Amino acid sequence: TKQVCSELRLEHMLTDDIMFVGHVDNIIQNKNRLFLHELKTTRELTMNYIRGIKVSLQVAAYFYFFNEIYDTPLKGIFYDIIRKPGIRQKNSKNKKESIDEFHVRLRDWYHQPDNNAFHMEGPDLPGLSKKNVENTLIQVGKRIISNGEDEDKYIQNFNFCLMYGGCKFFDLCHGDRKVAMKLFKNKKEKEVVVI
Repeated sequence: TKQVCSELRLEHMLTDDIMFVGHVDNIIQNKNRLFLHELKTTRELTMNYIRGIKVSLQVAAYFYFFNEIYDTPLKGIFYDIIRKPGIRQKNSKNKKESIDEFHVRLRDWYHQPDNNAFHMEGPDLPGLSKKNVENTLIQVGKRIISNGEDEDKYIQNFNFCLMYGGCKFFDLCHGDRKVAMKLFKNKKEKEVVVI
């Protein structure tokens, strides 16, 4: 297996007014066949996470549009998933851990038996059909064009609300009560109350 390219820019016209633009992580070659190689990181490696990446609109678009643009088609998708470590560099008042000490602890964390820090899936085909990918991207594109500068009409992406320990503004967006949050700091540490 060898890497053919990385961070490949894809541009694909969906309609006269709508273009999909993206950057593919990697294209790899194995036995004279090309594959999309996606690198993913996550705090928790679960079956739901693995199922979720297989229905990624972005990855499916990369796969289908690469195959329309280039003569040599992709045969599938490999996913390399790396679990993020649950440790941080120690920084207490009494002892500050050096970066070298932290790297040793980090190495030891990744090498623990049964740690499940690394996982590979594939080769798979996208979990979304080309028709569904194109239709979704075209409809989103049309909606953005028709809404112009009116931000309140844009489709919001709620996929990240609870990822990575949750968004610090979760209650601001989704709460049904008055929430006091420090949205910014100035010399007087004013608190902004959002209703």
